[in-house]
Amino acid sequence: DLLPLINKGLTVNWCHDEKSYNKLIDSLKQYPDKIIVTADDDLYYPNIWLELLYQSYVKYPKCISGHRAHQILLDEKNNIQPYKKWITQKRTDSSYSNFLTGAGGILYPPQALSYEVLNSNYLKLCPDADDIWFWSMAVKNNTKIRIVENNIKSLIYINPERELGLNGETTLHSSNVEGNNNDKQLQQVLDYYPEIYKILKEEITCQK
Repeated sequence: DLLPLINKGLTVNWCHDEKSYNKLIDSLKQYPDKIIVTADDDLYYPNIWLELLYQSYVKYPKCISGHRAHQILLDEKNNIQPYKKWITQKRTDSSYSNFLTGAGGILYPPQALSYEVLNSNYLKLCPDADDIWFWSMAVKNNTKIRIVENNIKSLIYINPERELGLNGETTLHSSNVEGNNNDKQLQQVLDYYPEIYKILKEEITCQK
């Protein structure tokens, strides 16, 4: 179905299989000075989703913009709470504590991520959690994150049976969220890059 679009400017590039990282890593290598928009391929998107992302970029060109995010929470001892306790972020403030999920679509301005984003550390630290790696590389680069105004709030899956676990397939959600692998992989990233936690903690503490 996509082949006819090649005559209208679409390019299809083959890349080495690095699972969910393929949606951004290779594009960053090929287009380091361009706006890059990512979207998951297992969802239907309304025709305005890309326009809303671009409008957010025009207003806030230094921020990463996305449709869906969780708010990272700290406990009373300033430890990051488990992923399952993070709340759905509804405010559109620019913040390091906005943790975008790729499902809604994300726009990355040029040079928004640390140069270390292409470091193969992600295969060791969080091989199955690209959202964690890209968030951490944004914070490390002092790039704040925001939810677009009038964002898409509901997801329509192409294969609902798969997402509900009715056909025996394992999804990233089931392993990372239900299996708590997000917490493990996030901690591995923060142990390796302690400055990321420091930036996050300082912002959240100042907001209290």
